[in-house]
Amino acid sequence: GLLDATYSTPDGRVTFKVSTPLDGLNLESVRPSFSAAYNFTPRTSVSLGVQNDEDSTKIRFGVTYRLFAR
Repeated sequence: GLLDATYSTPDGRVTFKVSTPLDGLNLESVRPSFSAAYNFTPRTSVSLGVQNDEDSTKIRFGVTYRLFAR
C-alpha cells in the first residue's frame, strides 16, 4: 500500500506533501518522503523536499516558472 497526503493552505500559497510505501504492518518498509512548496505568484514557485528510496536519500530543491499559467 501507499500512504499519501497533501495539504494546501486556503489561499494556495503553501503546499505540503508526505508519502511513504507501506507493506502491511512491517515498519521497516516505511521510508517517508516529503516536500513543501511556496507559490509567490500563480506562475512562480519554489519547493524543497526529501525523497527516500530503498537504497538512497535525495534532497531536492526546485524553482518553477510557468509560461502559460491561468
